[in-house]
Amino acid sequence: MKISKRFTDTLAQVQAGINELMNMAYMQESEYVTDKDLDTGAYKFYDSESEEFLRVLLDLLQVINYGYPPSTFELNINSCFLFDKLPEFDQQIELHYATVVGDEREAFESVYTNKLLPHCREKGFDLAECSTVYYLIGSGEGIRFDFMSNAERVINSGFSVDEVLELFKAEARGEPESFTKEAYAGYLVDPSLGNRVRVSVWALHRTPSLNKH
Repeated sequence: MKISKRFTDTLAQVQAGINELMNMAYMQESEYVTDKDLDTGAYKFYDSESEEFLRVLLDLLQVINYGYPPSTFELNINSCFLFDKLPEFDQQIELHYATVVGDEREAFESVYTNKLLPHCREKGFDLAECSTVYYLIGSGEGIRFDFMSNAERVINSGFSVDEVLELFKAEARGEPESFTKEAYAGYLVDPSLGNRVRVSVWALHRTPSLNKH
């Protein structure tokens, strides 16, 4: 492709957007970042927590922009599964994130049970208590149908036959879907993983109302 001013400006907007997301997700709470830094964007601060958020964000961007798996009902290329839900949430919704990498040849279920769930608890949240979870599942060896089926069984994502039929009916009538999911899965290929699996999550959790007595 040819480099143009539009290309350069768009790339700059992408970087500015990532910086702003890092602000809102983590850096605004850091003792090392002042209000002036946040206003001007003149800071460079990274530690293990912000690196983790950036890893999850990059996985999310790859998933929703890369339709690799042989299915049209995954988070891949279906950004509506994410963005159509976000406007429904208010200040009582918190975003949690985490990412873990399995050992060589470790099965997905083991990575989920023995690494992801404990890591989330260490970070102060429980996936079982989250209203919606987006699983970003990376493999260095490609994504096979049996791998997807097993992963979705473990995290209870995917769509049943009845849900798929309702989705088609709603689309034919020009109506919104009549069901919602609590868990969505998306897949990505990352050759650097080799024979390991990486599981990243964005989890939405509703906090107790401040006005509730």
